Amino acid sequence: MNLATNSSDCIIVTQNWKASGPYNNSSIAVSRSRNQIEIINTNGRSIPAKTKFNVFISRDSRKNYQHISNRSNTSGHITFIENPRWLGKSQVKLLVSHIGTTVPNNNPVGIYYTNGKWAIYNQNRAPMKDGTQFYIYECNECSIVTADRPSGNYYDLKESTFHNNPNKLLFATQFWEGVYNEHEIGVWYNNNKWSIFNQDKVGLPANSKFIIARKEASNNGAALVAMNTVINPYKTTTTTPKRTKTEKIKVSLSGISVNDHQENTWGSVEFCVQMKNENGQWVDVIPIGKRTAWQKWS
Repeated sequence: MNLATNSSDCIIVTQNWKASGPYNNSSIAVSRSRNQIEIINTNGRSIPAKTKFNVFISRDSRKNYQHISNRSNTSGHITFIENPRWLGKSQVKLLVSHIGTTVPNNNPVGIYYTNGKWAIYNQNRAPMKDGTQFYIYECNECSIVTADRPSGNYYDLKESTFHNNPNKLLFATQFWEGVYNEHEIGVWYNNNKWSIFNQDKVGLPANSKFIIARKEASNNGAALVAMNTVINPYKTTTTTPKRTKTEKIKVSLSGISVNDHQENTWGSVEFCVQMKNENGQWVDVIPIGKRTAWQKWS
């Protein structure tokens, strides 16, 4: 998709089933270059032809944030957002999209508030890997919707603001207040109503919650841009970023255990190679053929 973006922009993406699908049962990630946005399946499979997405770009730096999980802000399947603007503010509403495939997170995610902090979590409780990146958008005009009585794998939004307006594009992030929904979601418009559905057709748990935004379809370059677009099939690949003489590389070492007083006693070192991305943030570099940036040498 050709569209100019800046490194400070925030990109939120939600699949729109429209009237004919198809389903795309994968976590999706979005990456940007100077004039292009790519939407990628994190499971490595091709996106089915004619898959449709709602894409929202915020250029309001006050509401935009990029989060990277690391060992200090992550515990198990949860990573805690470090934006001081949102600390202690339970009334804030946030939308989330996964960034890129440097560290793929092929798990359905949600957001919740706990102990004065907002956090992103994997719905299936799979560990959140170090280096997982997210776009986060502060959306105080959003609505919190509770699927009190789903119909199979979908829920029709009851609020009248979601009725009789197919030109309003919806963006949804799962919101936890006690009910997990371990499935990827999408939105669709049917019988004059917008709905939320599970991509794998598994029943939507009763009382699942969602943070939902409504945006006007537009591509006029305004500060807030939303569009409905068809993406050609794209298969994700993970490659090692190329080095140049001017790039800085950081190596983190841990787990050294060596006995200097005995022969034939070996130690082991775990190391992680990182490099700075275009935003000046350190990100893990995954070697070709490896699943993680952390490697072991002994």
